[in-house]
Amino acid sequence: KLELDRILNIVEDNEYALEDLTHILDLSIPPKRIEGYDISHIQGTDPVASQVVFINGIPSKQNYRKYKISNSNVFIGHSDDFASIEEVIIRRFKKWSRYKKEGGDFSILLDNKKSKLQNELLSDWPDLVMIDGGKGQLSAALKSLKTLDLLEEVNICSLAKKNEYIYVPGSNNPLNTDKNQKGMMLIRRVRDEAHRFAL
Repeated sequence: KLELDRILNIVEDNEYALEDLTHILDLSIPPKRIEGYDISHIQGTDPVASQVVFINGIPSKQNYRKYKISNSNVFIGHSDDFASIEEVIIRRFKKWSRYKKEGGDFSILLDNKKSKLQNELLSDWPDLVMIDGGKGQLSAALKSLKTLDLLEEVNICSLAKKNEYIYVPGSNNPLNTDKNQKGMMLIRRVRDEAHRFAL
């Protein structure tokens, strides 16, 4: 009984955090699948990007991915997080850009009533993408989404480390949030896990 109560409390806490995050980011539906991205390197060598996935607020480690960055602007003694983010977002969403060009119906993906896990596409489509960083990192990701013609389809934000500010497309200023909000705590967990996995 104690174990069941503990699990139910975690589920309830996650649901509340997801609802709060929906409100913070002004999303139309609670984000079931959240993806977090971070870039890591050793003074320009061995650059990698991490992709972590949270489903219903819980890490889904079988869905984590690691990308080796191959951009020529990243080399020993010189790192370029913006170029690395551009590359990883292009690689991650390239197939979805193709899907859109071929006339794919995104309303199926955005329909919260249908389980994405039962979708014939088995959609690894994210309800929310979180980039570790500030306005610059968000701009780099948006540049890639624009290239892929997916700006309208992807819900995206960035989380800056220094002041824990959330940035969203179309605004130069961070969102007005309280760092102790449940939604903020959830997005920080995603960011911290992306950072850990990248390292």
